[in-house]
Amino acid sequence: MGLDFQLSWKGLTFSGLFEYRSNYVQYSTAGSTYDFSGSSARSAYYNREKFIFPNSSYYDSTSGTYVANNSITVSDGGAGFWTSSSLYSGVTSNYVYSGNYWKLRELSLAYKLPSSVLRNVKFIKSATISAQGRNLFIWMPKSNEYADPDYSNNGADSNAVGITSLSQTPPTRYYGGTISLTF
Repeated sequence: MGLDFQLSWKGLTFSGLFEYRSNYVQYSTAGSTYDFSGSSARSAYYNREKFIFPNSSYYDSTSGTYVANNSITVSDGGAGFWTSSSLYSGVTSNYVYSGNYWKLRELSLAYKLPSSVLRNVKFIKSATISAQGRNLFIWMPKSNEYADPDYSNNGADSNAVGITSLSQTPPTRYYGGTISLTF
């Protein structure tokens, strides 16, 4: 969904575009690499000490049911846990996150010079000066620790939309200015 606006007053024009995307998920192939190397925020959450795995449960043979785990810690909160593909980094669902976001995609401020300013310049009929910005701010859910969901290394010909990796180009914020002259 896009929300755009334009406000004009006495030669000034202020315009912008907000963008909203929801109801899809992303997968980061880089997430396990960050965890493996100890460079992810997630690998530092518990000071690399033993911890109770969030939302975990265990089978209680006495009652014959699964119960919420409130006391059993992982065997190693350091390299023994984060580098293990069988315990954590090999479980791809650990690297699936919300692709939802709100983004301030564009802002522009333009000023059209009054004709009285150009009165003595015979060959210029009008002049506008403007400043623009693109990809200025993004608001994402906390589950997205990796990147702007719009960016991917998979290219336009790929069906791998929603998959990010270490090879993707980082999001770029652009600023610019324009002088437009009509002769």
